[in-house]
Amino acid sequence: MKMNKSILGLTLCSALLFVACKKEDPQEEVNLSPIELTGNQTVDILLEDRIASSSTPDYVISGTYTIQAGVQIQPGTSIRMAAGASIIVEGSGSLKAVGTAASKIRFYGQSATPGFWNYIRFESNNANNILDYVIVEDGGGSANWNAAIYGYNNGRLSLSNAIIRNSAQSGVLIYTQDFNLLNCSNVTVTECAYDAVAITAKQMDAFDESLSASSNGFNRITVDGGDIAAPQVWKKTSVPFFIKNSIELNSSVEVQPGGDIVIGPNSNITVRTNGSLKAIGTVVDMIRFRGEQDIEGAWGYILFQTSNSANNEFQYCEVANGGSDANWDASIYLYDGARFRLGNSIVRNSYRYGLIDYQNANIFTDDGNNTFTGNLQGDIGN
Repeated sequence: MKMNKSILGLTLCSALLFVACKKEDPQEEVNLSPIELTGNQTVDILLEDRIASSSTPDYVISGTYTIQAGVQIQPGTSIRMAAGASIIVEGSGSLKAVGTAASKIRFYGQSATPGFWNYIRFESNNANNILDYVIVEDGGGSANWNAAIYGYNNGRLSLSNAIIRNSAQSGVLIYTQDFNLLNCSNVTVTECAYDAVAITAKQMDAFDESLSASSNGFNRITVDGGDIAAPQVWKKTSVPFFIKNSIELNSSVEVQPGGDIVIGPNSNITVRTNGSLKAIGTVVDMIRFRGEQDIEGAWGYILFQTSNSANNEFQYCEVANGGSDANWDASIYLYDGARFRLGNSIVRNSYRYGLIDYQNANIFTDDGNNTFTGNLQGDIGN
């Protein structure tokens, strides 16, 4: 009997050891294969960090993956994009990719080549469109939708703690005025062939100093025109805004100290009746409105037209390189009962006048300590 008990005990221990080893066998992990995603996603789905090996993606997207339901991605998940692949979020669909600092979510090309795949395009106005702690690389391959992350129609996106790199075109492009870019904080854009970020005027208040842009074709936030119809605050950013096409202010805009606004050739800022432009810098953090080149006439004008707001004020600002327009022939132009206050500022290198108070029919307050210099037709005209 003693011998039988010993044999039985040994047999049980061997069996338990076999089961334990089988449960932890890494061969099971190695045998997992990526899941392919393509076509229309019409039911909610959770994408998981399935495979521990960093060399094997959890999912592969081929062709166009159109999201029409809720897609949620867990931290650490990797998604490899096939050649020419695209993600479109439309209708009531949403893409919620929320990683962590230690476990980022990654979208990358099968080849680490700029433009190997196309884009992630957001068209839906769903509050769950969130990219947080993500890496998006090797996109920008579409000639028509020319960015790795693309905002279209009246879509919505919150973008934060993201790295966007190696795009064959822009890193982020918001094409339409109606798109809602709710947040763009702690975002790094690098090694993209064109603009780091391109937007319309409506999205200008989404940015601050936490945006980092380096080694791109243009390290800037390009603003492709538009109308500002709701109050905005333009915060200090680490790279300049570049006003590529003219913008109109039909609501209040406040520029915070350190704001850097580069205005492109033949482009202008117009402040209409219901709009205002308040730019209050400091001695050590001036606000600049300037040209892409430091020459006379690099851009048009800042026009205050029928805006009688007491918020129209520049303090500790530099306005340089304007005056290219033959009709509105000054860097700062006051027209039709406008109100404007200027103090402690520099107005320089206009191709025409520095400032015009047209027919002296406006309310212009000179607070003093202003420097006018290098304005080819004169400093202040009427």
